[in-house]
Amino acid sequence: MTAVDDVQHMKWWGWGVDGVAFSHADKPHLKPFVVHAVDVDLDVEGAPALSLDQARRAGHPGARRAC
Repeated sequence: MTAVDDVQHMKWWGWGVDGVAFSHADKPHLKPFVVHAVDVDLDVEGAPALSLDQARRAGHPGARRAC
């Protein structure tokens, strides 16, 4: 077994180990980078995710029904 096999990876978009989290609190250069790169303030709570039905009703283009 290599050292990489011993590493538990954080959960990202549904992948990874449950209970492993990531915080920007101890990374002082990450927040300004994210604000500059994608204009997202990491200290502002995001909106809750829409269900697929809610997205379809809102006309979200990624929520179209398959043909």
